[in-house]
Amino acid sequence: KMQSEIMVNIQEIINNTTGGDSMGFFLQLFNYIGTNEVQAEILSFDTGAGTGYEYIGQSIHKNYMLRWGEKFTGDQVKQYEYYRYYIIFGCIAVVQNWVKRGKKETPEEMAKIAFSLLPREKMYLKPDERY
Repeated sequence: KMQSEIMVNIQEIINNTTGGDSMGFFLQLFNYIGTNEVQAEILSFDTGAGTGYEYIGQSIHKNYMLRWGEKFTGDQVKQYEYYRYYIIFGCIAVVQNWVKRGKKETPEEMAKIAFSLLPREKMYLKPDERY
């Protein structure tokens, strides 16, 4: 139940940044998770359906697309979908490890690091119902 309440706030961050503001997304996410130790710990619990961090990744996957996604056809669509998982869950691993390591860097530093890991010219945009 507590993870669900936290996810409402994280979904709000996702909704506010689906227009292509990846840096803004990361900054808001790291600020949100960095402000409350309890939230960060609650997200790490596995509810049997995965951790809160995994749920964040699934929410991001459903709400974002990569710029060149519409260029894919046929079998490339599957590869594209898994590539999105690869990128998104890589970023979520950065968030998890930041928390596990004691949040030594500031949210601003972490947002820059996570943003720098995104593929160039392939930033997140508004959702596309085709994918």
